[in-house]
Amino acid sequence: MLQSMRHIAQSWVVKGLMAILVVSFGIWGIGDMFRGNPLQRAVAKVGGDSITVQQLENEFKQTLQRARQMIGPDVTEQQARQMGLVDASLNALIERSLMQQDIQKLGLLVSDKTVYEFLARQPQFKDKDGKFDPKILRQMLAQAQLSEHEMVSEESKDLAYRQIVGLFSGDVSQPKLIVEDVAKARTQKRILEIASIQNSAVKITKMPSDKDLQGFYQDNLKDFTQPEYRGITIAVLSTDSVMKDIAISDDQALKEYQTKGDLYAHGDMRDIVQVVTQSEDKAKQIAKAAVASKNLTEAGKAEGIEAIEIAHADDKSLLPELIKTVADLKTAGQIMQPVKTDLGWHVIQLKKLTPAGKDSFDAIKNTIKDSMRRDQAVEITTHMVNQLDDELAAGHSLEDIADALKLRLIRVASVDAMGHDKNGKDPAELPNKDVVLKTAFAQNSGEVSPVIDDKAGGYFVVRTDEVTSSTPKPFDTVRADVITDWTAQ
Repeated sequence: MLQSMRHIAQSWVVKGLMAILVVSFGIWGIGDMFRGNPLQRAVAKVGGDSITVQQLENEFKQTLQRARQMIGPDVTEQQARQMGLVDASLNALIERSLMQQDIQKLGLLVSDKTVYEFLARQPQFKDKDGKFDPKILRQMLAQAQLSEHEMVSEESKDLAYRQIVGLFSGDVSQPKLIVEDVAKARTQKRILEIASIQNSAVKITKMPSDKDLQGFYQDNLKDFTQPEYRGITIAVLSTDSVMKDIAISDDQALKEYQTKGDLYAHGDMRDIVQVVTQSEDKAKQIAKAAVASKNLTEAGKAEGIEAIEIAHADDKSLLPELIKTVADLKTAGQIMQPVKTDLGWHVIQLKKLTPAGKDSFDAIKNTIKDSMRRDQAVEITTHMVNQLDDELAAGHSLEDIADALKLRLIRVASVDAMGHDKNGKDPAELPNKDVVLKTAFAQNSGEVSPVIDDKAGGYFVVRTDEVTSSTPKPFDTVRADVITDWTAQ
């Protein structure tokens, strides 16, 4: 995300892991790869996780979009493949999978609140007055084709993983043999002679006859065959949409605050900065330098180790070995001596202490209202889902059900298994793309799916309206493409 961890893939440790990955990557290009059974095919396996064609295509599209923003809008998919963006996209997914597996093993968690506080400190999201501007964040998310939920989820994983990376970023000793081999590889030079032949320099002396073109068309019929298309309708119900119609008064929020006051009490909370290293001696050096300079971040940086900021740390979020020592930090700027945990040697500096207490009603009034609205919305949504199930079982049309329950209907006239229309473009709107396509292509025309939970507070139903079978395109409509392919062979 904001501070990409992709440089980790250059280390010999991760390269060793990648060497044992089972990668079924038999492709000549992104288009050829997406034939056959595209939605379920795995292009890579990382431990027990599979990376699907659909995931790779989505990652490739996002990478291509970012490349167009940096290089220019005219970059084609073919040029992107030649630049290695397919491999880069796959590597990014592999690294992300490795990252998530490590995070799960260690049980590292970063709250949404911590993520937003981290984002608010980033200069790229601040306005000209140096204040955090949510509009700038949303604009950048739109350009990157990411939802806010996806961004928070990925950034939470990234911040958690930075704690792991800190263990290896400054003081890992490499075997001498590997160091020498890497040094040779980086310092060796090659003298190359390159002969470049432009396509325009190749002259076709004989143009194909209609018979030649017809024969080429028949021999390569699969290249001129349109995929199967489906017309679909999606009925969408979301907790967020239900929340918009729920209003909570100040009196209702105050009653909730008074009734559940204990929920809004907290123990001592500390904003801290920590450095983690595998060497006790180095930890002591960093602690000594930090005490002298009163700046742990700079002391860690001088030793090649990045400091990690943790907001609102309490007994629940700290490692057990750190709780007592951190509790002794009372004054902003105070630095503790190194403490050993399973992750290494920790040096911590206190930035801010928030004493135990109870948040005032005015300070958390809006938070309470949002929580109450969310709780009510979940209850209402659950009731509506039951109604939706009953209406579907009764055989009522999706349009009548949507009208009665105020569901949003999304119609996609024609889409293939990869989510493209007949012009090769993405539909204007196709929520829950992977599951919707899988469901639509598993149904016959006129069939309606059961209610599907999107695992993010929403539900949807998919109806397959029309099935257009895969057929060869008429020769006359693809004649120009046939000539191009014949000429290129």
